[in-house]
Amino acid sequence: MTTGVFPVLAAVSAALAVTGCVQSALGAGLLARFRQRERSAPLTEVLPPVTVLKPLYGSEPLLEEALESFCTQDYPHMQILFGVREADDPAVAIVQRLQARYPRLDMRLVVNPVLHGLNRKISNLMNILPYARHDVLVISDSDIHVSPDYLRQIVAALQTPRTGLVTTLYAGLTSANTVVQKLAACQINTTSCPASCSRAIWQAGLPWGHHGPAPHHAGSRGRAGSPAAPCGG
Repeated sequence: MTTGVFPVLAAVSAALAVTGCVQSALGAGLLARFRQRERSAPLTEVLPPVTVLKPLYGSEPLLEEALESFCTQDYPHMQILFGVREADDPAVAIVQRLQARYPRLDMRLVVNPVLHGLNRKISNLMNILPYARHDVLVISDSDIHVSPDYLRQIVAALQTPRTGLVTTLYAGLTSANTVVQKLAACQINTTSCPASCSRAIWQAGLPWGHHGPAPHHAGSRGRAGSPAAPCGG
């Protein structure tokens, strides 16, 4: 009886492997379709003020570089809000260095330990939101790296008719040349990004096509940001 179990397990394993390969192939096809159809939203001279919300917790690889990429945006009216729960958070020193490096930039550090439910990142965002001075909000993870025209592209996509939200895909970016981080980045590039495209493309009425520059997620999670797509209604 024991010998009869192994062929069954082998068949099940083979079926699962084939299913995974088919899923990856479909995801890659949908991602290629998206890349073929994507186009940048026309840049506009109408640039409303923007507030960037950055919830922070602790230090991580390339954190200062990631945060600084928002400080060097080619955008005329921008506010950056950094939020931490504790005054001794390691990220505080990095924010203070950036404030000293860019004294003319509207940056504020908010320290607030109040929790609003179980999700600490959401609580962090809720604590810094009251300090936002502008109506256009950009919520960005701490490990996002962006190009200088990122906000211009995001705002341009947001001004597409019947668009109220612009979201971004992301691709893997390693902070160190290690096998573990390369595998983590590969997993994101070959699984997460195609899966996101698959879900969005199959949703009826989602106006795919516009994209912004690729923001880069980097760090121990090995992530990098990607094209933005407006969601209209």
